[in-house]
Amino acid sequence: MEDAKLYAEAPENIGIDDCFFYHTIDIPGIGLVEGQWDLRGGEATYLGNCPLEGKKVLEMGKASGALTFFMETQGANVVAYDLSSNDDWDVVPFAGMDWGGTAQRRREHIRRLNNGFWLAHGALR
Repeated sequence: MEDAKLYAEAPENIGIDDCFFYHTIDIPGIGLVEGQWDLRGGEATYLGNCPLEGKKVLEMGKASGALTFFMETQGANVVAYDLSSNDDWDVVPFAGMDWGGTAQRRREHIRRLNNGFWLAHGALR
């Protein structure tokens, strides 16, 4: 049996054009990247004003990681999880749906979302 890796590794040579950002985030060396949602300045409230110093957090559905990185700045040790582009999320099919095309577009979206996380992860260390 092969040794399984505990954590995913960042892909190499990710460019900003190969990314999708769910949340607006400021990335060192790149600048402000606008996402669909801008929680900047309101992250603590969004997370319920929970004290994070010294906490271990399992974040399910990290998207592009803006909340992951915020929690780390507050002293949390965060393990961030999301689907890989090899996975698919559950969708209720309907008559006439192009299942193959839809699944491929979702996998591409997940790949670009994960790339956004890895790009920011590398810049924010």
